[in-house]
Amino acid sequence: MQSNLQTRQAAIQAIEEKIDIHIATNSKKFQRLEDKINTVEAKLEQGINSEVQLGRQIETVESTLQEIAKRQAGTDARLWGFLVATVG
Repeated sequence: MQSNLQTRQAAIQAIEEKIDIHIATNSKKFQRLEDKINTVEAKLEQGINSEVQLGRQIETVESTLQEIAKRQAGTDARLWGFLVATVG
């Protein structure tokens, strides 16, 4: 009887040790997974920020082009007026 009890206790202890090892292994795996997820999140945030900056730069370029077009239209009008006055 005593022998059976000791055998069972040894088996339980072996199982507990295996469980502890699995828990530790899984904890490390989850930590690595969490680290990878954090890295991906950081890269996504950088990508989003880059797109926002690109959008702002595009808006600035478009605004500048519109201003240049307005100035060019004014210059064209003055040139045509000068040519008409000179030829006429």
